[in-house]
Amino acid sequence: ARRQRQMCIRDSYKFYAKKGQKLKVKLTGGNVEAYLWGNQLKDSINLGEYSPELDNNGIYILPASGEYEIRVLQPRSQARKDKKPQYWMSIDIK
Repeated sequence: ARRQRQMCIRDSYKFYAKKGQKLKVKLTGGNVEAYLWGNQLKDSINLGEYSPELDNNGIYILPASGEYEIRVLQPRSQARKDKKPQYWMSIDIK
């Protein structure tokens, strides 16, 4: 079995969107990953480049209207060392 990396929250961004809107997140730099959270989701959604939940253009269709949260996570081992990797993120909602 593959060991899952333990991650902790680095930053959090909340927004409101409507059902059917298209979300595209681009994250570069740093050793971080972006996940989408929301009460209307069964589980968190990996917004990474190779996520199976995204279409071929890196877009996720929001399933319901409401508040969502993008959490930028970093490996727990880095957080323990008080490392704060610099990253750049763009969020596009159409």
